[in-house]
Amino acid sequence: MDIEFKEIIWTVSAIAAWFAYFLSKNNAQRIKEVDKAKLYLELRSRYLVIRQNIPDRFFKHDMDIHPSDPNWSNIEQYWYQCFDEWFCTNKLNISSSSGVSEFHELWDEYFKQAIQSTLKYKAMRRVLSTMIKGNVSFGKLRTDYERLLNELWIELNNDVSSDAKTIHDEFE
Repeated sequence: MDIEFKEIIWTVSAIAAWFAYFLSKNNAQRIKEVDKAKLYLELRSRYLVIRQNIPDRFFKHDMDIHPSDPNWSNIEQYWYQCFDEWFCTNKLNISSSSGVSEFHELWDEYFKQAIQSTLKYKAMRRVLSTMIKGNVSFGKLRTDYERLLNELWIELNNDVSSDAKTIHDEFE
């Protein structure tokens, strides 16, 4: 009888442990999804505030801008925001198993295309190019960020006719 009771206790304990493991795994996944939603909403609301301060005329293909334009700093803020979007979705919370950010899905599904579409506009590119050539701080990731933007620009140029190979070419 004593052995039978121990077997029952062991079986119940094993079932309870499995159930606890299952619940914690499920809860961890939900927490990741909530964190992803929070990050998206935070980045999106910051973008909306910045975007309100950039006149629509700068989102026309041939519209250019001069550094003395009072909107120059608003466009700089936009590019800082884009850096944050890239950084948060590619460099934070790197999974030890995959080596990829747990937020990378946000980059692939939203932020990458949004940033790439902005590269169509000359005024936006001019400010970005000036920031990068002027060594405006993007920390130690400036080179990585510039490489990414050039890759997006080249990819975009498959759809848009341009001879420029980098975001800087037309401004040199």
